[in-house]
Parts: sequence; C-alpha cells; structure tokens
Amino acid sequence: MNSKDLKSFGLVIIESLEENDKTGYDLFSSVMRKKVFQEPEINAEFYDINNRIELFELLSELVKRVTKNNEYFLLHFEIHGYQGGIELKDGEQVNWSYLLPYFREINIHYKNSLTIYLAVCYGASLLESIRLNERAPFRVLISSEKKIYNGHFVKGFVEFYEHFFFSFDSKESLEKYNSVIDSDDDKLIMLYSEYFFDQVVNLERKTIDKKSLIQNYKSSMIKKGVSEKKLAEIEIMNGLKSMFEEMNFSRDYFMMKDIV
Repeated sequence: MNSKDLKSFGLVIIESLEENDKTGYDLFSSVMRKKVFQEPEINAEFYDINNRIELFELLSELVKRVTKNNEYFLLHFEIHGYQGGIELKDGEQVNWSYLLPYFREINIHYKNSLTIYLAVCYGASLLESIRLNERAPFRVLISSEKKIYNGHFVKGFVEFYEHFFFSFDSKESLEKYNSVIDSDDDKLIMLYSEYFFDQVVNLERKTIDKKSLIQNYKSSMIKKGVSEKKLAEIEIMNGLKSMFEEMNFSRDYFMMKDIV
C-alpha cells in the first residue's frame, strides 16, 4: 500500500464495557479529540459495541474501508479479556480465532504494517491462535499477558497517545505508558510479528516445553504406524528439529516478503 494513496489516517477505538467503566470513551474524549483539533488530517473514531453481531459488522466494515477506500488506522480495543479471547458487554465470550481473520485481511492490505493496541486482560493470549502457515495478523501488538487493573489503561494510554501523536514512535510511547504504571504486573509489552515467528520456531528457546513436544511427537508417530521401539529420544529430537526447520520455510510468507 502506497502511503501517497491513503484516504485517511488515524485511530479506531472499539469498546465493549459496562456503563460505569468507559475507559475507551474517556481516552477518545480527553486525548484524541484534542489531537484531531491540533491536526485535522488525523482521524479518530470511537465505537461502543454491545454484542457479537455488532462487533463483526464493525470489523467487516473496517475491512471494507481498508480494502476499498484505502484508509489506514491503528486499532485500539477496550474490552474485558480472558485467556482465550475477549468478553463483550453482554457477557458473551469471543475467541481470538474469530477475530484474527479480520486483522489478517487488514494487515495483508497494509503489507504487514497493522498496529493493534489491546487494553484487554490476557491480550497476549491472542498469540496462541496464530498459525505460522498463514499471513501475520499484525506487525506490532501492544498488550499484556496478565490480568490488569482497568483504571491503569486510561492513565497509561493518555501518556501513550500524548506522545505518539505526533512522534509516531510506538516504542517511546510505550515507555511513556509504563512510566506512569507503578505495578510491573500492569505494564504492557510490545511484540513484533517477526520476533513472534522466530521465537515459535526456535526449538532451543527457554520457554519451550520440550517434554510435551517430545510426548506429542511420539504419539503422532505411533498413530502413523511407527513402532514405539524405534522412537528413541535422539530420533524424536531429530524429527522435531526437521519439523521446526520446515516451519522456517513459511517465514517470508508469514511476513509478506513476497508482496512488500
């Protein structure tokens, strides 16, 4: 996507929270309205979502605006989260796997430059639903692996957007966010899709559960008819190494090197 052809640039805040907990609207009204006044070419939009139908209608409309109208925006979500996805205002839970196709379609049009901010507890659990043989659903993700005190999202993102508009530096802006958050558990992290891919295919990373990998690989080989006697640990590790090396072949596709 050529930046010269952009019809608009800005931020879309999507909220689905109780009436007494409007952190997304607070951000929109306190910071983004001021930023739009300072720079009219910046666009800021706020959406209050009640249920699954409204959420997917909005995401479909955003995909259409991106692909048909060539609009560029950052996505910001203010929604309760659980280990597998988000929980909407009406109490319904939506797994990340249902949201990723929309993110992916937008990111493909952006040629892997979509940024997503998740003011969502356990937002980083989104990573567990990503498949490496598909296109990356984002370029930059700012989120948390933990449950976070909701009030900190407003406090932090006020600092974040005050700096981001108009430095457009996500790393520095995240530092501003975390600088006003006292608890380390409530601070956010930034993850690039390249780093995510490289970590997943790294068989030697510290966080990998080799015991489970070995057991799962062994079980899959037995189901294919391989004798258990032939599955010594060294042979299993060689098989895993080959499998992880093959996964690396999809890196350029995941990162959209063929369309950038």
